[in-house]
Amino acid sequence: MTADAPAFSVVIPAHNAAATLRSCLRSVLAQSEAGFEVVVVDDGSSDGSVALARSFTDPRLRVLERPAGGVSSARNAGISAARGEIVCFLDSDDLLLPRYLEVVAETFGAGPEVDFVYTDAWTFDDRTRRVRVNTTAHYQRPPRPAPATAGELLHELLMRNFIIVPVAVRRRALEEVGGFDEAIFGAEDWDLWLRLLVAGHRADEAPGPLGLRREHADQSSRDPVRMVSGRVRLFEKLLDNPLLAPEDAALVTERLAAERRGWRAVTGEDRTAALVRRGRIRLAGVKQAIGAGARWYESPPAVVTAAFGDLAELD
Repeated sequence: MTADAPAFSVVIPAHNAAATLRSCLRSVLAQSEAGFEVVVVDDGSSDGSVALARSFTDPRLRVLERPAGGVSSARNAGISAARGEIVCFLDSDDLLLPRYLEVVAETFGAGPEVDFVYTDAWTFDDRTRRVRVNTTAHYQRPPRPAPATAGELLHELLMRNFIIVPVAVRRRALEEVGGFDEAIFGAEDWDLWLRLLVAGHRADEAPGPLGLRREHADQSSRDPVRMVSGRVRLFEKLLDNPLLAPEDAALVTERLAAERRGWRAVTGEDRTAALVRRGRIRLAGVKQAIGAGARWYESPPAVVTAAFGDLAELD
């Protein structure tokens, strides 16, 4: 690393992201922390994403072009190109609040043994531009404060993934565990966080929310088969990980069995489970229709408005 290398590299994979990339990049370039670069990895876009990214003249921003290979492959390309000691991952449809990097830097500084830092975010509906009252991580009940050891956090994270992107990771830790697994789809983030913890890398939560997550119909998380198959592969791999402690193997085995049951439900292989699942989806739809689902702010939180203005005008 050269003497003039930035402390942070913000890696943004972009595939046909022209509709949201401009606001995403503006949010990063408006950070209160000065020592960073932005690496946009275009993943075979055909919608003008590259031209949009290159329209920014800020010298801190670089654009890499590559054939489409998926989000994990794009992120790994960004890691290879990153010059910062800490690599931050951000999706091209999301935004950072202005103090994200500043607060993350403070969190790393308070715990020199910490190798990755996560946070929470506000969620907004891209169609209505309303902000949810409950934050993105709220529904997964993140342990607060974050457990003091990698092993304790691993036990919590095996049960549910409460670590959402954006996440900041020391580059040496990424290199040690091999970055994102390009063979996993739909659970690639969770897979990396678990492998980091199994390898003994500690994590901490930066006080937030420090981001703004966009909720829209095109998100890959809305594909249940893709998501469940990714989770099955994740736990299969974890059982084969030589660094997994014997006392953790039983819990991983339980989680794998649960995900395999989920696979049989979403694919219809288990007809009873599939019917139960459809019933739950219909019930959730009814609750949403009568207003018993998510709650929304009448006006966005002041910190969101201060950073982004009127969300109705956000691209």
